[in-house]
Amino acid sequence: MKRGFLAVALLALAAFAHAQTFPSRSVTLVVPNPPGGAVDILGRVFAQKLQEMWKQPVIVDNKAGGGTLVGMDFTAKSAPDGHTICMVVTPLVILPAIREKMPYDTLKDLAPVTLTGIASIMIAASPSLEANNIPELIALAKKYPGKLTYATPGSGSSMHLAFELTSRSSCSRWRRASTSCTCPSRAARRPIRK
Repeated sequence: MKRGFLAVALLALAAFAHAQTFPSRSVTLVVPNPPGGAVDILGRVFAQKLQEMWKQPVIVDNKAGGGTLVGMDFTAKSAPDGHTICMVVTPLVILPAIREKMPYDTLKDLAPVTLTGIASIMIAASPSLEANNIPELIALAKKYPGKLTYATPGSGSSMHLAFELTSRSSCSRWRRASTSCTCPSRAARRPIRK
């Protein structure tokens, strides 16, 4: 019994000692989006705070592409020592559901650490658009099927799926303009051709 207690105590002490030495070198914070968007800004804020707390450099590495797949794949294939972490967003759970093949196993290759924030999806339009609320916007889309354009940061993003759900539930047709970033898009600002 004493040996078992001593073994558990030594393991606990070793884990505590390891926690005190982490990180032993710089940490890479992968942001799977281009610079300038909300996830990038939030990642940079966290990197600064983690750097102050850990007394080690925390380097933000933007690895955009594939609707965040590139950055998450890089993280999943990094050494599992905690020195590469990733700001993941909704595609973490969406991509495995909509892609036939994934380059990594979401459940086995990535481990959740903490919730960093909750975001809402917002719809913004030019003041000249003939709609001031969602019902008016849907009515306009029905009046001009396939003429209204909306922008998303990519296929499978929460914004893309939200508009698809809106389109299907309201029996309206929209034209999607996929952008290469989560920053404001000019693609959706085209006028309606009547």
